Amino acid sequence: MAVDIRFLIWKVKAKKERTLWPPCLPGRDEASTISRDHQEAFVLGHLQISRLIPAPTSEVFRHITELRNLPDWLGPASFSGLQVDFPSSLPQLKERAEFEAVFVRFGVSVHVVARVDECELNKRFAYHQVSGFFRSWSHTQVLTSHDANTTVLTDLVDFRLPYGIFGALADDLFLRNDLEKILMHRLIRIEHHFQDPHRYKPE
Repeated sequence: MAVDIRFLIWKVKAKKERTLWPPCLPGRDEASTISRDHQEAFVLGHLQISRLIPAPTSEVFRHITELRNLPDWLGPASFSGLQVDFPSSLPQLKERAEFEAVFVRFGVSVHVVARVDECELNKRFAYHQVSGFFRSWSHTQVLTSHDANTTVLTDLVDFRLPYGIFGALADDLFLRNDLEKILMHRLIRIEHHFQDPHRYKPE
């Protein structure tokens, strides 16, 4: 599908001017101003992805809060070209705890520091980027019991790219789709972990 470059340029301007409608497109004579409550919609990218995981919420929570599993969730590297390593020992994950990781993709290495915002047992785990590639990044994982042995695991990601107009164009043209694939791949890997009798034995 063709992308109207005028619309993409407007979208970047809208993030600053906070307008609802691109003047370059038909159907609106003037751009409207939105309230402060809705300004963030133009500032942040948002992704939400869910998947049924064949395990109780307690087991899923335990698994997703063990950061040593991160390379397995993202792997194999042949899928996304993304590799991860931990330059220091991993802390116990609790509110305000910080952890570090080094992500390597396409020969580019990025050192990321993140801080835990929420760690509600068997219900919710959230963290945000302190420093790294994104201008801002927050990732919330919500666990909902589907039945006694199945959990709905939902990823909620809000992100903001650096580089102004170039970051916004990158988001529109390829980054959002790339992130969706990586997040879904991660959920599928978590699902497969609990389906593998050699790796998971229900208590």
